[in-house]
Amino acid sequence: MKPLYKLLLLIFFTFSIQNIKAEGTKNIMPDSTRPVNFVLHDIGLPAIYYYTYEADSMRRLYIHIDDHNNERIHFGFKLRTNHPKWGSALTTTLYFRIKDRLGNIVYGPELVPTSSGTGYIENYKQAIDGPQIVNSSGGYNSRSFTPSIPGDFYIEFN
Repeated sequence: MKPLYKLLLLIFFTFSIQNIKAEGTKNIMPDSTRPVNFVLHDIGLPAIYYYTYEADSMRRLYIHIDDHNNERIHFGFKLRTNHPKWGSALTTTLYFRIKDRLGNIVYGPELVPTSSGTGYIENYKQAIDGPQIVNSSGGYNSRSFTPSIPGDFYIEFN
């Protein structure tokens, strides 16, 4: 795996059930002037990995599903490939996958989208509006995953 140097990734997750219960940008970034980013580390020295394929159980991005018959995971991304402080030496190719609590890959791996289309979040308003689900206006065209079992799942990046 190639090292991911100072990679910033903004991720938005929403969880829906019949009455739509969701967490995402509204919760982690309520103010658009104060950005929140996930910083992925895979630098080897010291061997500290966050949100990557090698991350230990304390450094994973978890998603909990109570009722797999009624819950679906809707998600989207905006990959930031430059930064005012660090310049543009960030990666433009990033894969993600979802694993179940036993470590089985249940979704992906797939490329994180970098432009318009399914799973891409263009701007803050789309993120706040959330995924375009039935009877929803605005938002973004989400990717989705329907779990076959309840419990914890986690997403990781390479």
